[in-house]
Amino acid sequence: MAPKPLKKAFETALDQGAPAASFRLPENACLAIAFVWAAALLYGRRDLPEQLATVVRMIPPAWERWTFVHPGEHLADLVCAGLLFGAAWLAGRPIFRAFRLDGVGRGEELVFSLGLGSGFLSLLGLCLGLFGFFGPAQLRWALGLLGLAAGALNLRLPAGKPRPSPAGPAQGSRPVIVACALLLAGLVAIDFLAAMFPLVYYDSLVYHFALPKLYLLSHRMIPTPLNVYAGVPMNTEMLYAFGMAVGGEGAARLVPWGIGLTTLSAVILLARRYANLEGAMLAGVLLLSCPMFTEQPWQGLVEVNWVMFGLLAIYGLLAGSHEETGATPAGVLLAGTFCGLAIGVKYNAVSLPIILAALLVIQKIERGERGRRMFRDALVLVGVSLALAAPWIVRNVWFYRNPVFPFFDELFAGAPRGVDWRSLLADAHRRDLTTMFTTLSGLRDYFTNLWSGWENYNAIGVALVLMLPWLFLTRWARRPYRLLLAALGMAWVTWGLSSRMPRFFLFAVPWFSILAAGVLTSTHMSARAKRFLRVAILLGCCVDTVSILNDWYVMGGWQVVFGMRRKSVYLEGSEPFYPSPYYPAMTFINEKLPPDAKILFVWESRGYYCERPFVAASPHAPEPIARFVAQSRDGEDLLGRLRGAGITHVFFNYWEGDRKQRTPLFPDPRDLAVFQSFSSKHLRRVYDQQWPLPEPGTNPRWLQVYAIE
Repeated sequence: MAPKPLKKAFETALDQGAPAASFRLPENACLAIAFVWAAALLYGRRDLPEQLATVVRMIPPAWERWTFVHPGEHLADLVCAGLLFGAAWLAGRPIFRAFRLDGVGRGEELVFSLGLGSGFLSLLGLCLGLFGFFGPAQLRWALGLLGLAAGALNLRLPAGKPRPSPAGPAQGSRPVIVACALLLAGLVAIDFLAAMFPLVYYDSLVYHFALPKLYLLSHRMIPTPLNVYAGVPMNTEMLYAFGMAVGGEGAARLVPWGIGLTTLSAVILLARRYANLEGAMLAGVLLLSCPMFTEQPWQGLVEVNWVMFGLLAIYGLLAGSHEETGATPAGVLLAGTFCGLAIGVKYNAVSLPIILAALLVIQKIERGERGRRMFRDALVLVGVSLALAAPWIVRNVWFYRNPVFPFFDELFAGAPRGVDWRSLLADAHRRDLTTMFTTLSGLRDYFTNLWSGWENYNAIGVALVLMLPWLFLTRWARRPYRLLLAALGMAWVTWGLSSRMPRFFLFAVPWFSILAAGVLTSTHMSARAKRFLRVAILLGCCVDTVSILNDWYVMGGWQVVFGMRRKSVYLEGSEPFYPSPYYPAMTFINEKLPPDAKILFVWESRGYYCERPFVAASPHAPEPIARFVAQSRDGEDLLGRLRGAGITHVFFNYWEGDRKQRTPLFPDPRDLAVFQSFSSKHLRRVYDQQWPLPEPGTNPRWLQVYAIE
């Protein structure tokens, strides 16, 4: 075993530009393994020609209508989103400077500031919502005042001279860099156009966008105990609320797109610390060509924010580490802050501080530290993470008497009952550990599930999986790469044991991208091997881009962007992710009902497009009308309860009810009699629209709105 001084000198030499990796096997053996793996993967993508033909079919109609509809409106949305991110940067820059993290470049300061500022805005939105200052005008005033105050504070900050980020001296292959730049530009443009699609994804219409919209309509954050998602942390949803307040739906839809750009920039900057420009660009392309990352903004999902915070957490830890002393207090605190903000996006992110704490312990062990000092930094990181996530726990205790609502409601006295949180976990593809450990198929699924049979926003794509064998065939010498590999392995274990849903692994995809690009740019290999790897990566990225374009085409929203269909017509039809349309009834409610109307939804969970306050139950929760009826003695008592809740109208979506459930709304004859007594006297139909049968033997599309009298 090499003496410690010699080992330390060797590692220092590596960090100053010596090769960062080498192959574990002879180069030819590595190439043979990689070739067989690539052939098997590409053979599994026999649908590629069909997808390519689909994309080609899109070109003529899109070319004929290449101009945007209402380009001024899209520009206004972009400006409003820019103002939101500008306020986040102004707020985040002083916070970042307070950490006193040394050795960061200007670009790195920008992405760290955007991350911290967006987290600050989210927590500000939570406070404003809890204390009843959540109207659109109030949020605009809050954002404006924050921008002025943060701008004044920034003017007083010392200019500072951040050092440029450490990076390899060579640029790499110019043709590869140009190809990567073109792919990145194309994918960013595709993502931007898709962010303008009308919002149709179910989860977004039920809670990602619907709950912030309801809070804006109510001018405060309100309890919604029949929405199973109401108790999850909402850091991203608060940003959507600010976007809606500043610029409406368009600006809010651009929030995840902007977060994605920040994440892409952070990946390129972090990769550039340890590789040449070619490696940094390849890391960016590998990330952006991953379908489940790129398609996040299309659906209005929130995992992209978790990804950004998770990347900035490990970035802060690496940037704040010294070869001699390991992680600095500034790096630990910054990483803990971003971990806490990530937990504020989704409970699943609780694995992130565990992973980074383990990395800190590993670093301590490598340096020979033992005892309590070995765990000190890890405990600080976890403590900061929990402190930043705590406001959402407080919200849940305040609203639902359950810190982790809707989970474990039976353990907390006074917590709302009726929400089926176990079926929610099943719906999120919770891993069955018994099956995994006792059957061969379960064990195989654990290792292959990530790239087997998933599509759209749950597909990891081909390019990253092509590079998977190289992670095991490469012996990483430089410490940052080893830490990234360890973090990736722990992310796989924690994700795989908890869920089968690939997008819950998305937070680790940036780490995967940096490692995959590092294989090419940080390892001694022949020119032949470099050509093979470059072709493999770019070919995989092109295959994934075709898949992304195919999904882009299938969603159909591009027809609205290019003026081939009106938004209302698009939302009246059933599209992928958008069954049993409800939009025509929302148009009636928004245009015909008075501003003080409050709508009770029956057989419909999606409330986003409603411009009036509404009461709706999510999946895994009982219908509100059924609860009102069960609590009523007769029809008159039901009328009194509905009026006491401020409800003025009732909306029915019969086709959605048929799709979601086959059981009667009122299985108890007594409840049915109570409702019939009420409806015969106090419901007056004000809207009724039916469409032809979508398929023989199914219920028609039937929407009705009743006034309560």
